[in-house]
Amino acid sequence: MPWNWQIRRDVPYPYEHERPQKQFAMVMDLNKCIACQTCTVACKTS
Repeated sequence: MPWNWQIRRDVPYPYEHERPQKQFAMVMDLNKCIACQTCTVACKTS
């Protein structure tokens, strides 16, 4: 079981497939957010 550092314990991985080698994330500066929802559109198209 993989270690979850946020809750400080091992947790089961509920998916049948192995974990992907690469994972992607988006980082946004919420101080500059004008609520245009462009980040939501970009996330859904990726």
